[in-house]
Formats: sequence, structure tokens, C-alpha cells
Amino acid sequence: SPPQAWGEGFVKSRFRGLTQIGDEMPCNVMADEILTPGEGQIRALFSIGGNPMVAFPNQDKIARALEDLDLLVAIDPWLSATSRRADYILGPKVALEREDATLLGEMYFEEPYAHYTEAMVEPQGDTIEEWEFYWEIAMRLSIPLSIHGQPVPMDQCPSKYQITELVAQGSRVSLAKVKAETEQQGGKIFDEARAVVGPKSAHNHHRFRVLPKDVKQQLAEVAQEPLNQKGLRVAEEGYSHLLISRRIKQFFNSTGHNLDALKSKGSTNYAYMHPDDLANMGLSSEAMVEISSPAGSVIGLVKASNDLKVGVISMAHAFGDTDSDSSNVMQQGSSTNRLVSDEQHFDPITGQARQSAIPVSIRAL
Repeated sequence: SPPQAWGEGFVKSRFRGLTQIGDEMPCNVMADEILTPGEGQIRALFSIGGNPMVAFPNQDKIARALEDLDLLVAIDPWLSATSRRADYILGPKVALEREDATLLGEMYFEEPYAHYTEAMVEPQGDTIEEWEFYWEIAMRLSIPLSIHGQPVPMDQCPSKYQITELVAQGSRVSLAKVKAETEQQGGKIFDEARAVVGPKSAHNHHRFRVLPKDVKQQLAEVAQEPLNQKGLRVAEEGYSHLLISRRIKQFFNSTGHNLDALKSKGSTNYAYMHPDDLANMGLSSEAMVEISSPAGSVIGLVKASNDLKVGVISMAHAFGDTDSDSSNVMQQGSSTNRLVSDEQHFDPITGQARQSAIPVSIRAL
């Protein structure tokens, strides 16, 4: 099985027994690491296109944490719930304004497709690429940088191609070849990069460990949790519905909320429920309700959906802000992360908070 990338030997958080996952700290502990004095307290945060205000659990705590920072820098082309709280907002170069390669998306392609392109238009305004920002900070602090073990030039700012070449080192097809064959003619499929899994060796008897000991222990603990007839944990009785997650076609997390063409397709995250539930509660479509969990409450507008079971309510995430209420829920929606706790019901390895099947109660307004 792959080597363990957490736990002993990795940087440990001051909270909840969590550690680094690879080279990253879990977002679960970020607010507490900012708000709690002591060695290791976070006082500055760079947010690169992220939006923790609507993405992280326990929105009120995240808001307090961001406001408590000595420095919050956001690199973002839009005013998001997070960037509007920043001390400084830097504009990034966006698509067509920068040379680039298909590095990030290649892992999702069904075919070994690649494309390298130069910038197509001049950037508007005073903008910077994200990697340039980090290079400038490191250079001023005399901190050497490396990518995949190879040093990044620090005597003068490297070119975008140099940085991309370091990122792409070790690829089946070199970046130089991709650039030479696609920059003018467009992207292509590189058959020599096609990965094929061969038959197993007759002398190899190794097997994947598909059930590690700690996972087996977790499953046993979950199996012992007492449930009622509705499948709810006994400790969470008193709540009438389970809130499950949902996707909306026009938005990807909080991306797209600033675009009028997408907002015209709908700007709120409706609370979808089975028609029988609406009838039993005397609710009509777009009626306003308060949805409450053990962690908090939000305002929502209900809609009927035959795709849901009775007793289930479904809402999309990454909407709204701390000021979301009955006066603006139609325009900006509500943040379902207000219903999510970062201190209970989280994965003990990743810190991932429970994202779905959250017990809630619903009250008509």
C-alpha cells in the first residue's frame, strides 16, 4: 500500500489531534490556529482564488478568524465574501492574458492530450500571476524555492516557461516538445504518453491493502453507533430532516456568482424538498423557512422536487455571507456551512467536516 502521508512525522496541529496531510494542513483547524494565542499562531494568510468564508465549516468562526488576522491578502479577480475582508486585493492575470499549458487538467483527460499556448491578449490593469507573487515574497525574505527538488532561480525572476518546465519535469512528453508541436498548430494527442497497465508478473504475489487497520477500526466504531428507526444517530434525535448536498449547473462552488449571465439562471440556493413534505408543512414553492442544525441556522426558499425522499432537504453550498437574511436570500442565497461544525463529526485523518446527511429542523417563516 502507499506510504502513510499523515500522523507521526508530520507537522501536528494544536487542535483535534490532526496533522499535515502530505504538505498541507487541514482547513478544519485554520480558524482555531488563527484565533488561539500561542506558539504557531497564524497571523497572516494569503488566499489565492479561495473563498474560505463560504467554503469552510462554521462560518461565524471563520469570519472572526479572518478579521483577527494581522494581514489578509487575496489574489482574486472578483470581490468575494473573503476578498472583501482582505487588507490587500491583488488582481491576477486571467485566461488568455498569460501563457500556459494544460498541466492541471491532464489528469482528468480520457486521452493524452496536451496544449501549450502563448498569451493571446495584453492584461488589463496592474496584475500579477500567482507564482510571481510568491517568488517576489520569497526573494525579499531570502527564502530559496524549489519545485520537485529542483531549485528555482532567485537572482532574477524566472520566466513563466521556466516555472512551467520545472512543474512538468519527469513527464512522459517534455514541455519543450509539447510547446514546439502545439503552440502554433493547437493541442494534440501524444500517443507515446498513453499509459497501459500490463499483466501481473507470474512471480509477483503482492496485494493492495484495501482495508487498513485504522479504517477497519473506524468502521467498527460507526457500526456500533445507536440509530433510531429513521436511521438517525440517537444523539441527534429531535431533528426532522437530513440536509444533503447539491450541485447547481451554473455555478462551481462560489465561482460564477459575479457573472450576470450565470446569475440570470438563478442566484439563490433553493432548499429542495419532497412535495409531500411541503404539503405536510403547509408550504408553497419559494416559501421562506429557517433551517437549523446543532451548529447554526440559515434562511432558505423551498422548492418541490420528486427526486428527493420524504425527510430529506437538499441545498447547494458556497452561497451567501454572514449578512444573509430574509431581505436578501433571493439575491445571494444562504451559506450552508453555517450548519456545519468543524469541531464535531469530522474525519480523524483529513479533518474533513461532515458535508451531507446533516440533521436539521425546518420552521416556516
